[in-house]
Amino acid sequence: MPVLIQTCIVVATVAVVAIAFVVIRTMLRFDRAATELNRTLRVVRVKVEDTADDIRGMVSAFETILPQMRRIVTRFESVGEQIGSVGERTARISHTVLDEIEAPVRTAAALVHGIRSGSSRLLRAIRDRVVYRQASSNGGIQS
Repeated sequence: MPVLIQTCIVVATVAVVAIAFVVIRTMLRFDRAATELNRTLRVVRVKVEDTADDIRGMVSAFETILPQMRRIVTRFESVGEQIGSVGERTARISHTVLDEIEAPVRTAAALVHGIRSGSSRLLRAIRDRVVYRQASSNGGIQS
């Protein structure tokens, strides 16, 4: 065999070996990546299952709490309605009391004002008359 053909065969053999080496390394890297991906997926699955269990527990707790919350809200609404009713009754009673008291109080205030005015005029008239009599009895000299 000629040397050239032998050299070509050697080069081709080395190239096939190099290609096989690269393919084997690539396959090993893919295998490591697949193994790592498999581990990651297992961890994610466990986390998702734990999270799902936590969510189920929360949903169960909410299902337990919601009826109680509904009862509490219903009671608050009832108390609110009662407070509103008491407020309305208080306003009506206050209005009635004010209506019943206002007219007599105004009358009493007017009466007090009239008595003050009348007594003030009366006292001024008495004083003026006393002063006038004293002035006439003293010879017109006022004291």
